[in-house]
Amino acid sequence: MASILIIDDSPSIRLFLANALSKAGHEIAAAPGGRQGFAALRKRRFDLVITDIFMPESDGIETIRNARQAGVLPRVIAISSKDSIMNLLPAAKMLGAMHTIQKPFTAEQLLEAVSTVLRQPPPALAASTG
Repeated sequence: MASILIIDDSPSIRLFLANALSKAGHEIAAAPGGRQGFAALRKRRFDLVITDIFMPESDGIETIRNARQAGVLPRVIAISSKDSIMNLLPAAKMLGAMHTIQKPFTAEQLLEAVSTVLRQPPPALAASTG
């Protein structure tokens, strides 16, 4: 299965995502914020990153942008609460997220999105064919 990095400042969301994804057979790593997530991306290759958009210190948009500039951006699913003041999910898609999900969502919705995204080529492969 896939190696997935979860980046979210909420321990309960990280736990929910990790449980659902590990039960589906994926290998999981987690980071409590964008800075730590970006550091993990620089150290290790992941098949997929699931990142929250709104986080203190370094948000998901900044993390996606930094990973893209560093050439370490894998497939990305961006998540954000529908109660947020601003909807930045479209911006995340413009920066390289392959899929977006609004919270709250079910484990089934998550696994469906993960399956869809993992069937697509990673951004580096897609960019190198053009």
